[in-house]
Amino acid sequence: MPRKLLNRFKNIASKALGRHAIKGGNPLKLAIGLLLVTVARLFPHPPNIEPVLAGTLPYAKKYGALYAAAFAFIANASFDLVTRAGIWTVYTSITYAAVGYLGAGYFQKREFG
Repeated sequence: MPRKLLNRFKNIASKALGRHAIKGGNPLKLAIGLLLVTVARLFPHPPNIEPVLAGTLPYAKKYGALYAAAFAFIANASFDLVTRAGIWTVYTSITYAAVGYLGAGYFQKREFG
């Protein structure tokens, strides 16, 4: 029953959203990616090496704009909730979501490898 409901939602969403629809995303891959990104942010890393974007952009290429935006928003918000949340959590999460959304449009027009 849940699988049938999920497929129905995807069909409705793809008709409503057109090219921005989710392209067969896997919830397990999303959960693993979120876990890896959140844990990676807990460890010190060099400046300008951002695990959220390193995870978001491949999702943007493979699964589309909404999946990447949701991934970026959840990844940033979950890390801030684990460490310290504030008003910046909302602004930063929305900004990362916008980068993921726009990144899908950028990668949609390009072929790699």
